Amino acid sequence: MWFPTARLGALRREHFTAAHPIQRHSFMVRTIIDIGRHPRHYRVLCLFGTPLYTMRVELKAAQPPVTSSVQTIASANIATNASVTKTRVLVDEPEIAASARQVSFVLPEVPLQGIDILREAKAGKLYALESNPGGNTWHFSSGFGAVLRGEVGHGREKLLAQYDGLPLAAKTLAEAKRSSGGSPPGATCHVGAQVMECLFHSPGDVRFRSDQRPGPHDGQFPADTPRLQPDRPL
Repeated sequence: MWFPTARLGALRREHFTAAHPIQRHSFMVRTIIDIGRHPRHYRVLCLFGTPLYTMRVELKAAQPPVTSSVQTIASANIATNASVTKTRVLVDEPEIAASARQVSFVLPEVPLQGIDILREAKAGKLYALESNPGGNTWHFSSGFGAVLRGEVGHGREKLLAQYDGLPLAAKTLAEAKRSSGGSPPGATCHVGAQVMECLFHSPGDVRFRSDQRPGPHDGQFPADTPRLQPDRPL
């Protein structure tokens, strides 16, 4: 949630519903990244540091003015990942794609990452929100991505067309294989198999994770996963 700094003294628990988390937990007050009246973020899907698509996600409901009532502001949602109405469109944003590429190098052991970027409204400064390294970000075919593909339009074909997604993914995998030397490591084989699975229109989810992040995801990445090279050209 957000609240104007000058009016924080007027905020009370009774301004929130009984089910609101603030009734049960302590909250920390911090400066918000001002992303404008229409909250938005950018999702860049990166495979071994190579962007496969860039998408803008924007809430349909505008953030209420700072002069609104306490109840109106307190009940407003500005989280672009919340289950509220929003629009998703593919965008040509080279600066954001390049920023997401650099962010992905922070976790070189995770081949596939869904990088979320915020752009500050006034100065245009970019902030990395999260990288979603746990899996289920291959929205060309994932079950979770069905709504996303519908909103973008034309199913997955439009996602794939932005950067020529599957051929670019195949090229990226080949480069990762070459950089690793010798036979491809298990991670590259596994990711490559799942790219081919998407190519043949499999309806199943494609999930990726690092072997250092235990969880219910399929796909195990061994220690010989090729590390990303920040200076490797796209």
